[in-house]
Parts: sequence; structure tokens; C-alpha cells
Amino acid sequence: MIPNIKAAKFTSSYAKGSLSERIKYANTINTKILKNAIKLFPLKRIHCNAVAMENCYKSCLPEKKNIIIYPLKNNKKEKYDGKLNFITENNEFAGYEIELPMKNNEKINIINMPTLIHESTHILDYLLNPKYFINDNKFNKLEEFDKFNSLYENLFYKSVQVGKTPEEILKNIEEVTKNTLREENSKTKILIYNYIRYSLEMEQHAYAQDEYCTRKLKKLGKPLKKSDL
Repeated sequence: MIPNIKAAKFTSSYAKGSLSERIKYANTINTKILKNAIKLFPLKRIHCNAVAMENCYKSCLPEKKNIIIYPLKNNKKEKYDGKLNFITENNEFAGYEIELPMKNNEKINIINMPTLIHESTHILDYLLNPKYFINDNKFNKLEEFDKFNSLYENLFYKSVQVGKTPEEILKNIEEVTKNTLREENSKTKILIYNYIRYSLEMEQHAYAQDEYCTRKLKKLGKPLKKSDL
């Protein structure tokens, strides 16, 4: 994919300040999105039109960006509640796509709002921190992408090491990572380490916002998935 930084990020009027300041600004935008989106579910209504949600979402951004909300694609090999994709046109980055479960491919259930906010947080992190997008794009072009992505997915993101202490888990992560990257040059190692670091930062932020959204829904007496708490 050819990166299009202009399409992938906000201008410097918004993408500025320290990381904590950018996170705070992302949360402010998410709060606005959530507040307006909840209005699409008046009284006991639990579904809203996906197009209405997409328009609501875009109206809350400080700058116009190409973001679409799309029905969850069938994937028998992987189970997930939602997903974020890069949109490409002629192999050039053109925007962001949020996949969500939909009724009849057009109705969004309010219980999927935390997932929308989770994926929204990822988009906002890209829009406000272009280094995340740039590093991701370089990582995706690595010749052994599958191996390195598996390292992140299975060891850092969703590692299950039952019966081990935190110290033992970290020691194992260190050893496996060193062995996996032993033959790589310094430039490639730094790229992979940054990918892991940025991805974990983004996931911590996204899950915190996911929980924030769920607690708001609970306070309002709206349906929710207990697992999101």
C-alpha cells in the first residue's frame, strides 16, 4: 500500500502536543461521538441505521475524513466482534473502514457501540499520531510479515501462559522475541519493536475507551455485553 499521509492524519492544527494530550483529545472526540450516537437509540430502541451512524460519526470529527462503517465480513478462521481496515484505491491508502455486526447488513445493535468506540479509538490514534500509521505501513511490507505478526499476536497481544508468574512470562517473552529476531538487522528489529510498542499503546487506549462506553450504556440502562466491562 502506498501511504497517503494527508488522508491518514489530521492536520497539525489538531495532531499536536504530547502523547497524553493527543490521547485526551481523542477521548474528547469519542465522548462527542458516543453522546450523539446514543440519540440514535431513543427509549427502548436497540437498532439504528448504519448510514445514520456513519453520518453521526463523521459529523463529530474536526476535519473531513473518509471513514465508512461496513457489515462484518464472514471469516470462518477468525472470530471477532469488530475490525478496522485500511481502505485502498489503486493500491494507495484512501481511508478507514470499521467492520461491525449488523442485522440484515444495515442495522447496528446498541450492544456493539463499545466495539465501534474501540475501533474509533484506533482511527483517532492514527489520525492524531502519524508515526503509528507510518510504522504500520512499513511493518505490513516486511518480507516475513506473517512470522513477525504472529510474534505480536500470539506472544504480546493474546498470550496465554497459565500458572506462570509475571516475571516468568516476561522472561519467556524476552527469550522468544530475541530468538525470533536473532537474524534480523538493527533497522528491521527497531521497526518490529516499534510496531509492538505502538500496537500495545493503541490497544490499551482502545480497551479503556471500550470500557468507558460500556459504563455509560449501563448508567443509561441500555443493553450491553457484560464482557465489555
